[in-house]
Amino acid sequence: EFYFLAAKQSCSAAQNNYAMCLYHGEGVNMDKKECLKWLVLAEKKGNTQALINLVFYNEAEKKTQIAQELSKKALAMNIDLDYARAFSYEKGYIFQKNIELSRKYYQISARKGNDSAKEKLAEMVQGDFHKSDFNEKVMVKTEFESASLSSEMRLTL
Repeated sequence: EFYFLAAKQSCSAAQNNYAMCLYHGEGVNMDKKECLKWLVLAEKKGNTQALINLVFYNEAEKKTQIAQELSKKALAMNIDLDYARAFSYEKGYIFQKNIELSRKYYQISARKGNDSAKEKLAEMVQGDFHKSDFNEKVMVKTEFESASLSSEMRLTL
């Protein structure tokens, strides 16, 4: 409700946030038509996040020509849509959460020289390393405990 009240007062950030609540049905009923209305209002006020969300909204709704036109506008403004797309896949905004696609778009963005994308990739790699390191330690510990338990069982029999 706070976003709606601020959106009515012409705050473009609130308009964008309220639109995303409408898109996902978070705190309000899901309404994609109303979402589109608020995204357009926010984008017309120069809100770059609303522009990004409009690109992705139109891609998700299979409105390819509109998405391409908005993408050109975003590129002309030096907006890294690959980074934004990666973030959207990572967090599950507009696109369904997909870490593999997130990683793919962070890589594309990083190859273009985006330092933030390089940092995100490093975090992802580090996270994968820690997960695999943890899993390996758990597996070794479990195997060790299992072997010890078998030895103890043999000794007590």
